[in-house]
Order: sequence, then structure tokens, then C-alpha cells
Amino acid sequence: MAMTIYNLLETNSDFTSFCNFLKLSGFNSLVSSEGPFTIFAPVNNAFKILPKGRIAALADINNNTSLINTIRFHIINLKFESDDFENGQLIKSLYGERVEVMVKQEQVYINEGRILFTLKSDNGNIHAIDEVLIPDNRYYQFF
Repeated sequence: MAMTIYNLLETNSDFTSFCNFLKLSGFNSLVSSEGPFTIFAPVNNAFKILPKGRIAALADINNNTSLINTIRFHIINLKFESDDFENGQLIKSLYGERVEVMVKQEQVYINEGRILFTLKSDNGNIHAIDEVLIPDNRYYQFF
């Protein structure tokens, strides 16, 4: 059996929150498919530093547009290795908006989220980040 991105996320305790949101959004099946994908996966602590009310808004099953857009912002339809990232690089997310790569003092950041570690699966890579990436659009004006 292949070890997919979703299998790795599901079995790693650092990604409990992100994995729950992947399931809630329905994107767990996508990141279980052939790929290749790159996932910028926020660790559990990244969700704890979100502004009050944002978690509840993401988990609102009556309006899952913000959740779907947020999850899509963390998924790339290409496989990026750690050494593929260059300062100033723009990478188009599944959401359609680009994330920006910044390299500061040998640390790689995706927007403001620092890459903590990388996990490799059969259908792509997971780059663990310390912040939840939030797309800049009208669905987030209520935060």
C-alpha cells in the first residue's frame, strides 16, 4: 500500500488539527490520490495562535467556503523538494492565489509561515509550517 500525503498527516500527531480540517473540507481524498502534490501543512500550534473566532469560522459546516479556500491555499499541484525553494519565488496554490517563498537567515518561509521540517510520501511532500496560510479575499473580512 502506498504511503500518501494523507496517510502521513493522519499518523503524525503534529498535524491533528490540519488533518481534521482536511477531512471536513473533503480534500483528504485529493491528497490521497496520485498527485504529485506539495502540502504546506500547519502544525497544531499554528492553529492555537489564530485570532479568536477563526477556528470556529473554519469549522462552520453551514458556510464551508472559507474552510475550502483556506485548505486549497495550502495545496500545490506540483512536488517541491526543500531545495527547490528560492527567495522571491511565487508558487500558485490550488486556490489560485500565489504563495511567496522567502529565505531569511537560511530559514525558508511560505508567506509568513516558517518551514519546520519536511516529510516525503509516495504522492508528494509535506512541508510543516508554523502558521496557517490565509488567502486574501472577501471571505475573510469578518475576522
